[in-house]
Amino acid sequence: MTEIGEKGINLSGGQKARVSIARALYSDADIYLFDDPISALDANVGRNIINNCICNYLNNKTRILVTHALQYCQFADKIIHLNNGSIDFNGTYEELKHQPFFIENNLRRKSTSNSIGSFSDENEEKEKNEENEEDEEEEFYRNKKKNKNKNNIKRITREEDRVVGKLNENAYVLFLRGAGGVPIAIAILIVGILWQVLKASCDLWLAFMTTKNENEGTFNLYYFGIYAGLGLGSTIFNFINLHVITCGSLNNSRKLHKKMIDSLIHAPINLYHDTVPKGQILNRLSKDLFKIDIFANFSFNNALTYSLNFIGEIVLCSYLI
Repeated sequence: MTEIGEKGINLSGGQKARVSIARALYSDADIYLFDDPISALDANVGRNIINNCICNYLNNKTRILVTHALQYCQFADKIIHLNNGSIDFNGTYEELKHQPFFIENNLRRKSTSNSIGSFSDENEEKEKNEENEEDEEEEFYRNKKKNKNKNNIKRITREEDRVVGKLNENAYVLFLRGAGGVPIAIAILIVGILWQVLKASCDLWLAFMTTKNENEGTFNLYYFGIYAGLGLGSTIFNFINLHVITCGSLNNSRKLHKKMIDSLIHAPINLYHDTVPKGQILNRLSKDLFKIDIFANFSFNNALTYSLNFIGEIVLCSYLI
């Protein structure tokens, strides 16, 4: 078995036409439109397609056939002849036989076939014997190859690369490098530390304010103002941290998208574009890039937040103890 490449890259014109006709037959539609499928086939195959497929198999279907082969007009119920984009005949085959253009075409076709026939009749018997011998050898070789490679499927397209499992640790390093490198990493670290310092200070001040109010028996608005300021500062630095990570993620996505487009433009057509399905490329540029924009950003932010919270709680507990 052989896999058909995308857009039938490994098929000839006649094979593409036959595959298209077979797909149309499998659809089991009520109306079939054939746009000159006979032109890509040789005379014998074209005659078999007309007789066995279009006329017999689809005898109870509506068939519209566009063709230059006027010899098949005898099978049509209604014939429309176009000349320079306009209709110059509309009728049946009996009416078509009396048209000048049809008579002229028949004479031209008969003269061509007679000239070819007179030349080929001399060697017809010899060629027929040679063809029979070649057919027998081809049939023997085909059966031998078919039995040998019965379970071997020749692949044309590449399998999609897919990594399953947990996220690699290097992904965070690559994310930071694409987001801006060392400067963005230092900015995220400084903002995160300031956020944790304000968050821990808010917790410590709340404990101090509660103890002070219990001892004095009154509510001190000044202490509450300091607590509110620390909480507001913690919220602001948390927002700045998220903003810096988001800007870095967008910068990383722009760089990654530019690299992908440059790689696609410079990729060889016969080794890449003809073997990689277009669906895989579109998935990389849409769905996979969307996951990097959204999920990678959230994953990195969550990992950083949990790490800073863990370190901040350890420092806070160590201070209290």
